[in-house]
Amino acid sequence: MGKKSVFLTTALELVSKIDEQISEINAEINNIKAELKEVGRIASYAGIHLYVNHIVEASPIPLDSEIEAYVESGGQIWTETHISGGGARPTFTRAAAGALIAGKGNRRAGVLLGANVQKHRDITSSTTIHDDRTLRIIVNSDAGHIDMPGNPKDEDGARSFVSKILNTAIYYKNNKREVESELSVTKETLNDKIAALENSEELKMLQHNLDAHVQCASNTEFEELIKYQNQRGIWKIWMVFNMLCWIILGIIPLVFGLTWLLLLVSIPIGIAGISSCAAHIKKASIESEAINKIMVHVGKGQ
Repeated sequence: MGKKSVFLTTALELVSKIDEQISEINAEINNIKAELKEVGRIASYAGIHLYVNHIVEASPIPLDSEIEAYVESGGQIWTETHISGGGARPTFTRAAAGALIAGKGNRRAGVLLGANVQKHRDITSSTTIHDDRTLRIIVNSDAGHIDMPGNPKDEDGARSFVSKILNTAIYYKNNKREVESELSVTKETLNDKIAALENSEELKMLQHNLDAHVQCASNTEFEELIKYQNQRGIWKIWMVFNMLCWIILGIIPLVFGLTWLLLLVSIPIGIAGISSCAAHIKKASIESEAINKIMVHVGKGQ
């Protein structure tokens, strides 16, 4: 809807490239920032994170403070067995059968005989396993306190983590200057990478090209931008209407009980139509946003 001029086509392409470049830069910056957060991290366990110079759960505790760390465990695994059944009991069926066998004259004796043939109950048993073990990791320091529950099934892992805390604290106290120096160099390198990305020469060149392009635009070409922007709004409304029509087309066979037609024809055609409309709406929205950026770029937008 609405043919684009060379000016508009070029402007939209430049904005698209700038947005793509910014998106790539931001993704790379976010990756580096995530890497920055991991600098110096040695291990984590039960929400506690150990770094080369501190340990943190809610707030950091420096490793050059007086630290005491240990695992506190308790409870046990135990089983409970339930037994039911066993013994014997007379049944009505057996009493009746005894009466029939004895005959009319001895029916009472037959009942007694049948009642003495008792049915034995099956013995059944079930075992329930109970696990009430507990485990906590405790870190005490003059700079803070940590008390976190751990997995009692992984007591070895908890004790290994606590051992790492104590060993890292000893190493840090003895080599504080070297550790801090290495950390500083690593963080500085990553921050320099972020600064270089934020001042990308490629991005500056694209923005310069857009500046030069729109600065040379005539009033007629800016009017074309506004006109095309309005057309994008109308186009999106038209596509939404078409999407509703495709949905109705898909439902009609179901209303009239034509299930076979719904499966073979209406659903595939409806899905194709809805997908096409959604793609057009998305494209129109992207172009509208790009035009807004162009107008703001030259001071003629909101």
